[in-house]
Amino acid sequence: MSDDQLQGRPHMLFFRRVKPGLAPFLSQHLDDQIRVLGHFYDVKIISRDCDYAQECELFEPEITVFESGVYSYNQRIRNTNAHAEIPKLGFLHSDAYDLARAVFISKMAEWGIETFFTTSTSMAEYTPEIAQNLFVWPNSIDPHTFRDFGLAKNIPVLVTGSQERHYPWRNAVNRALAERFPTMTMPHFGWGNGTERLVVGTDYAKLLSASYFVPACGSMAREVVRKQLEIPAAGACLVTERSTRLEAFGFSDMVNCVFADQANVVEKLDDLWRDQDRLKGIITEGHNLVHSHHADANRSQVREWLELYRQRTPGQKIIQETPCSSLTLVDKSASAPILVGPGLDRVQLTDGWRLLRSHMLDDAEREFLKCLNYYFIPEAIPGLVFTSLAKGDAHAALGWATQALKRSMQDTGAIDPDPVLWACRIRALICAGEVSAAISSAKRYPHLKHIELDRVRLAVSELLSSTDYASPDVPIYGWEPRPSIAPVPVLDLHAWKQEFEQFLASCGQFESSPGEAGSGFQIRRSFRAKRLPLLQQLFPAAKRSFAGLLDSGTIVRLRMALSPLKQLLVGTAWSRRIKETVGRERLSRAIVIGRLDGTDRRALEWGRSLNPWLPLLDFSDSFSQADARGLLRGGGRYVLLLADFQLGPLIAPDAAEISKLAGFGLVLIRGTTTPDGYRTFSGLLESRCFTVVAHDPSKGTAVLRQSGLVDHGRATRPAADSDMAANTDGRSE
Repeated sequence: MSDDQLQGRPHMLFFRRVKPGLAPFLSQHLDDQIRVLGHFYDVKIISRDCDYAQECELFEPEITVFESGVYSYNQRIRNTNAHAEIPKLGFLHSDAYDLARAVFISKMAEWGIETFFTTSTSMAEYTPEIAQNLFVWPNSIDPHTFRDFGLAKNIPVLVTGSQERHYPWRNAVNRALAERFPTMTMPHFGWGNGTERLVVGTDYAKLLSASYFVPACGSMAREVVRKQLEIPAAGACLVTERSTRLEAFGFSDMVNCVFADQANVVEKLDDLWRDQDRLKGIITEGHNLVHSHHADANRSQVREWLELYRQRTPGQKIIQETPCSSLTLVDKSASAPILVGPGLDRVQLTDGWRLLRSHMLDDAEREFLKCLNYYFIPEAIPGLVFTSLAKGDAHAALGWATQALKRSMQDTGAIDPDPVLWACRIRALICAGEVSAAISSAKRYPHLKHIELDRVRLAVSELLSSTDYASPDVPIYGWEPRPSIAPVPVLDLHAWKQEFEQFLASCGQFESSPGEAGSGFQIRRSFRAKRLPLLQQLFPAAKRSFAGLLDSGTIVRLRMALSPLKQLLVGTAWSRRIKETVGRERLSRAIVIGRLDGTDRRALEWGRSLNPWLPLLDFSDSFSQADARGLLRGGGRYVLLLADFQLGPLIAPDAAEISKLAGFGLVLIRGTTTPDGYRTFSGLLESRCFTVVAHDPSKGTAVLRQSGLVDHGRATRPAADSDMAANTDGRSE
């Protein structure tokens, strides 16, 4: 760009300090963002501790941007209240579900920033308390890098990206495709050491260009990620999960992409493979959509904000209709729409709170734990705290709250806590009878205000007969409310008091039944703190301190590094197979027939604890017993059968029982080298309902997957494998 063009753009000061040692491909992503901003601004990066007033005087910016997020390193910026005439924006660089959001909100409060941008299209759904001040600056593609290179297409299906648990669609679809199509897999290598082996930039774009189908998804949050734009831009067919956000970006099933799931992806791709003209049309339409609407030059939202900020009147506000649309001015009374996915974990959170408020505590706890099995979702923590208190286990509640606070403050560096998570800690301390600790916690961080924290503080003040706190529905300290990343469903004050009293009663903190709720908390006169021996008083705090040490960042990283060694030392190849299968497959139930040794049982339970769907476990001594209990009837693609013939007698299922196993999605067998185990294994294969996924004849173990899940009445042969192989000879359609 010429000097004249550069001079014509507004000056932007961008405060960004990244963590040292960032992987090269991540550093490239950060550089790409600055390059995109360079279309619209003359950008100067400040990556050190500094004085805001001095930097503004030197550079004379027309706008300043402050980044905080998952890649940010603690940057100290003084005097951010200077130069109030210069508009300030916060840039939230984080996944929508990450704890880095708490650090961001804390930093923005410290720096006095109230308007934010993010690349995450689902952030407003996941962090609703900042949604009205949040705009999306979506990901985009560099059209010079991601283009159709005209290469011969010799990769039928290309699998790339992370296979972690928070990508359930990707994991399920990739497994289905790998069993039925010639597939090339590119390992992800994580986000740290080893990433130098990643194929990136132009080489990655050429790999996409040489592929027919490339599946990608936006995690359980149903995000729109960079990969979903890069694939069609490079001339491959995007295979992805349907979402309202992708549709808002202009994607349409069988027009410019393929929307599919585990049940129909093979059939849809098989149909397109047989109709090459239609496949070529979808690839062309996808390429044109991205290059015309989602290239770098289209991402003008941050520049639009500055222009509208200058134009708006006192009665107007700026909103964004969809995550990829331009910004507009509307009447100040209007609300910005929030495009809901919904994220899979958001559905489970909603179900969890509904079940909790219906007093179905075990079911509620299960839904909240499902969320944590995707990732550490902080929004699940208040639900687990409330569920534990309703069950009368105040110390479990305190453990959940402490874990979340340590992760957000100690490991990510927030200078003050999330207000709702802090309120959960105080609530749990009260219910545990740790009154002095509750009082001390209530008095800390007096600048924090949130309706949930204000109400809990009022409860503490009533315990002391104190007038330190005002009504919980009006400002206490005069500060603005602090947004929370983990809000709880708001109850009216009467219902809130009633629920709090029920928790106190469940935890044994009433001499008698709680009084009539509504006239007051009824806590002051009826609350009784636990009187415990000194050692017992000290033990919970010591236990939490030790647990906090184990959860510290350094220890967690050490445990992660040693985890593969631990698995090798204490497990077997079969137990690791059990853990991996039960932990990653989408399962509603796992049925175990026969005895499991301790290692396999632990692997089963460990895998179950990691599974986002938390499958139920059923145990039977024999196939006949399982059949009598109705466990063999119905089956289902999300049900797993684990049969162990190795320990003790286990009679092979008869022909009728074998036929009932056809409905199971997965069957794991240990003991195929025993007569009954072999008869079961061969009987399942003869049924032609299963495909062998893994088999170790020497050790007598096998994993079978139901082969008819994706055929919908077709023959159960592999979908067009031979046809596909014949068409991978270098043709470029």
